[in-house]
Amino acid sequence: MNRPLLRSALAALLLGAACSHAPAPARAGWVPPAVSLDLDPAYAQHVRQVLGGRSDELQACEAQARSQGAPEEALATSPLYVSPGIAYFPRRSSSPFLSAFEQCLLERLRREPLPAQVSLEYAAAWVRVRFTPGGPPPSIEVSNRAPDRVNATTLAPGTVPDRTRDVYAFREQLGRPRRLSGERIQYTQEALVHGVEGVMVVKCVLTWAGTLEDCRIAKPLPDMEEAVLRTLAGSRYTPLTFEGTPLNVDYTFVIQLKHPR
Repeated sequence: MNRPLLRSALAALLLGAACSHAPAPARAGWVPPAVSLDLDPAYAQHVRQVLGGRSDELQACEAQARSQGAPEEALATSPLYVSPGIAYFPRRSSSPFLSAFEQCLLERLRREPLPAQVSLEYAAAWVRVRFTPGGPPPSIEVSNRAPDRVNATTLAPGTVPDRTRDVYAFREQLGRPRRLSGERIQYTQEALVHGVEGVMVVKCVLTWAGTLEDCRIAKPLPDMEEAVLRTLAGSRYTPLTFEGTPLNVDYTFVIQLKHPR
């Protein structure tokens, strides 16, 4: 078997809304009960201690980022995904300051040894930072659950969504997206060596144009996070519609990865 085929290891891509109480395991998008969507609290606590418990670390990153420009008003970053194995995955940002600050946080976090009680399978967390120009040092919030992006709830006959702002929760009446284009997920060398396989759960905003934005890992797999995020970012799907109108929907992808032995 040639190596490209060996490394092309996506056995199945189940699409749907994550729902631990779904009636049958055959349902598309059904998340098995054994797959926890709560990431390891021990790792979240580790991140909280390394970053939030040391104001000097945050201040040092802020000072370093200010060389790229400084925020002119109070702001809070959208939650940033961190885990022991993922390299810095650049986020779309119009702020060089935020990009530099996030990269600094991740570099400092990687230098710290992991506590023995941390489960590598669920070692991930979400970090949000708040800045106040001319005020106190940055403050930090750490969560062990992927954030939602839903900001619109009304979806009744005659609803006219604002495509630039409204993001709806998934519901069965919207149907299921169909993948139109994109590369297959490729196993990383590290994942091949370590025999990584299993279920990965990722939340993304499926836009009215069929692109995926703001993807958030709800259940990681070691050494595969970045490969999956890059593949999803380059994929295109049929948008979900309501009364013929395409919507932005916060959608959950359940990805089954099988090691190509």
